[in-house]
Amino acid sequence: MKDFISLFINRKIVGVVMIAILMIMLPRQIYCADSLVVKAHIPWSWINDFEFYKGGIFITPYESNGIGYFAIDSSYNLTHRYTIFPVPSPSHMLVQCCLADSFLFATDGCSMHPVGEPVFFTYKITDSNYVFLAGLEPSGTVNPAGFDPITYHNGDIIYSEYPQTFVRIDVTDPANPYVTGELFNGDYDVCKAILPYEDTLLITSRQCGSAYWDGNFRLIKNNEPDTLISLGKYGTSRYSYTAGITNIGSILFTAHNQGLVVYDISDFGNVQEIYFYATAWARFIEQVNDYIFMSCNNGWHVFKYVSPSDIQHRQYLANDQRILWMKLRPEKEELWCFVDEGSLGGLVIFDISDFVGIRETTKPSIQNPKSQVLSVYPNPFKEMTTLKFQIPRAKSQTNSNLVQANQVTLKIYDVSGRIVKVFNLASPASLREAGRAGFLLPASAVTWDGKDDNDHSVSEGVYFVQLIVDSGVMTRGYVKTEKVVIIR
Repeated sequence: MKDFISLFINRKIVGVVMIAILMIMLPRQIYCADSLVVKAHIPWSWINDFEFYKGGIFITPYESNGIGYFAIDSSYNLTHRYTIFPVPSPSHMLVQCCLADSFLFATDGCSMHPVGEPVFFTYKITDSNYVFLAGLEPSGTVNPAGFDPITYHNGDIIYSEYPQTFVRIDVTDPANPYVTGELFNGDYDVCKAILPYEDTLLITSRQCGSAYWDGNFRLIKNNEPDTLISLGKYGTSRYSYTAGITNIGSILFTAHNQGLVVYDISDFGNVQEIYFYATAWARFIEQVNDYIFMSCNNGWHVFKYVSPSDIQHRQYLANDQRILWMKLRPEKEELWCFVDEGSLGGLVIFDISDFVGIRETTKPSIQNPKSQVLSVYPNPFKEMTTLKFQIPRAKSQTNSNLVQANQVTLKIYDVSGRIVKVFNLASPASLREAGRAGFLLPASAVTWDGKDDNDHSVSEGVYFVQLIVDSGVMTRGYVKTEKVVIIR
């Protein structure tokens, strides 16, 4: 019996050791709870740029150097609806575009640009047709816009007319665009991304000056009414080859051809590199909440931003070819990427529902679980919606009829986690409705017209309404979030 027990124990030990060895030898890949998951693949040969509009997508180039519009069905089949052709000359090539409401803005990238003809175009669009509105040649030269990006921000278009000039165009009236600022680019930068930041523009470059160590991004003052002013170039600790760019507050994330480079830009007199993660040649960056998606020449990387001193690499998803474009489709909670050839050549769609939204920071105990604490109606909406909220009460205050207004906050976020609208519930109108200065009724409501704090209409897509009730004498701490969709 003793020999049998000894043999059993020895075999058990050997078995455990063998399992441990096999676990070490077997290839493993660790996934976090928030991981990129491929949702669909659409084969496609080449794409310079793409933008989402209603239930479809604009793709350039398509058919005679134009921009094709395609409907997207539930199985991710693309059905061609129409093509925006270059106007007035067929020698134009529409290579970059961006949208604002029901208007499309495009630039010409043809190297054979005709003298005196426009490089910038505006169009009125629907999901079934388009109307050409205007063309503009900002600088009076024959330089095309090339493949440099075009960005819409607060009624302006900003783009780089390679290789000489940064241009700002007022498109408040898309039928009558006009130049409001130009900046000569004496360093012949190849502009790769433009990011509005406070009253400035952050512009990355594939090369910033002939020295190639002259900076990875430049800062341009954007709040002067009739000019753009260069404020300097930054990121000189690495040679100049940065493409994608995004920010979370004053923390700037850049896709460098050595990897992810992160800067603290809270003080432009002392810009600091605070994080670096080496990858293959990095291309583009998208950001949702505190997650950073970065594409490179051999796959995708996911990072999580916790604090300036805590940036975590969460996932690497390998691919056999470079990823050239990445854009969010927020209403479907998707990340779309263009892959250059290979097994995933074309458009690759990721499900990012795990990353999208504003997470609740508390798990409140509601006195009446069936009560509707926060509701949005109509939802989806086009022009106006009503945000109704029931303020949870502390049990000791159930007999009180009013709540201090400064203890309640109602905010609206976009899918990236940026605040677009904050309602001042302590405003005179709210206080008059409550009937008592400084207080709100427990059941209250406000209307939202789909505009941000600057009174600009926000684009269609998914937004998040967040009700925050501070802990205080009359209420207990509470956070509630609801999704709202705008359709145009």
